[in-house]
Amino acid sequence: MNIIPKEISYAPDAFRMLRGCICLYKPSKKGFEKTRLALTKKITNELNSMECRSPRERIEITGDLSADYSNDLNVEIRTNLADHPLVSGQRYNPKQIPLMLVNNPGWYASGIMVGFIGSDAHKGLKFKRLNLPKLYEIKGEFGLASLNYRDDGKVRMKSSYKHIQEIFYERILSKIEAAQRSLMFKAANVNIQSEDAYRMAIKGDIRPNTKETMPLIMAIKPISFEPPNFSFHVQCRNEHEDFLAELVNEIGIALKSCARCTGIRLIQYGPFTVEHSLLQKHWTLENLIENIHECQGILKQFEKQYEK
Repeated sequence: MNIIPKEISYAPDAFRMLRGCICLYKPSKKGFEKTRLALTKKITNELNSMECRSPRERIEITGDLSADYSNDLNVEIRTNLADHPLVSGQRYNPKQIPLMLVNNPGWYASGIMVGFIGSDAHKGLKFKRLNLPKLYEIKGEFGLASLNYRDDGKVRMKSSYKHIQEIFYERILSKIEAAQRSLMFKAANVNIQSEDAYRMAIKGDIRPNTKETMPLIMAIKPISFEPPNFSFHVQCRNEHEDFLAELVNEIGIALKSCARCTGIRLIQYGPFTVEHSLLQKHWTLENLIENIHECQGILKQFEKQYEK
């Protein structure tokens, strides 16, 4: 549903509507700052193409200021040329757009980027402190290993993968999840043999200490196994793309072969999924305002459930 009135063509009115939470889809091999700049440039270009504020006026007094001719003074209101766009520049500048992007999937990875724009930009800090789990879709390739664990790095090793069976692949992922579970309770400062640990496990919400920065895997599940290619889902906290790429390498080693990462995609961050995100080609003013309306509703619903 289009929530933007068709008659809105005045840039300041459209700018005021840019306030709240947004969800974007970052393409692969694009940095954090370039993504942020691309968004702010797109917004400012559209705002500047709309009807903007006219130059301010100034009061000018003309005539002879001597005492004998004080009655001949004229007061006129004229356009302040110093405020004209040809002198001062365009009304909107990318640096003047308040925007805070909460997460950074990384240069190689693609996927969700949650941000807060306008006067609500400061709320991004509060959302970031929640340290919500993220769900990734990871793709890998058996038989090759590279220096940076990804397919864009120099190949350092080749190995056979014909002996790898799907049951062995699934078993390794289960072992990784089991090994990480004990680390999660340790990061949450909870004894794994205690009743608190039992209740947290039932609830399925084991939150690490806020000062804990070690990457933690909460769950890992296979998606496909078509040698040499394979893929899996991994839910984690405090992760980064190098950790996820190295995880693919460790899976290859555990299966007595080698592997490299061929794709990292963030498909869920807290309550937001890829279905809520805007592709770069859809980063228009109209779509962003509609996305803000949708994301604000999701965020309010999440805050009610989270507080419980």
